[in-house]
Amino acid sequence: MLTPKGPPLVDRKREEEAIEHARNNRRDVALKILMVIYGDVLAGFIGRLVADPARTRVIFHDVFMAAFRGIRRFERGKHAHLWGWLCQITYEKIVEDQQVARSGAPAAGNPDNFDVGNAEHAAPSHTMDGDRTRTLEACLTRLPVPLRAQLLMRFSLGLSYAEIANVLGVASDTVELNISKVQSQLRRCLDEEGSGT
Repeated sequence: MLTPKGPPLVDRKREEEAIEHARNNRRDVALKILMVIYGDVLAGFIGRLVADPARTRVIFHDVFMAAFRGIRRFERGKHAHLWGWLCQITYEKIVEDQQVARSGAPAAGNPDNFDVGNAEHAAPSHTMDGDRTRTLEACLTRLPVPLRAQLLMRFSLGLSYAEIANVLGVASDTVELNISKVQSQLRRCLDEEGSGT
């Protein structure tokens, strides 16, 4: 049904280039590099967790502004590379958005003057046929956002269980168990939808 994309999406060479620019007071150049190598993938991830394109743009904006502000202080330790750090920022911004949406308050941010590239159109590719892909997407949208996020971090963003656990601040075993349960739920959903029940 779902298989990890393979090697992580990390572009270590470009990341090092971005870190070097940031340390030399060229955070704008560092940010552009990060947006080029990771922007579309993160936009697709956000869009699959947040149904509203306007909110997706706000979150995307907030993620890269947080990266812009924090990249000079980035040190390896909690995250081995910028990709894991960006995934954590993205997840935190999505959680913040969910809390704001539940409270009924207007979303913060100003995406109007921020170049999101192809953010609205970015989506992970699938190898399944169109009907099955649509069915899978419908089943995914029924999952609570935290579980959907874990599944997508594993199978769309290419993060390991340990990296996802690091992003969420939980044990790696918990993530592996959650993803296993969610995959079973998705299989049942696909079977039910496929049989028309």
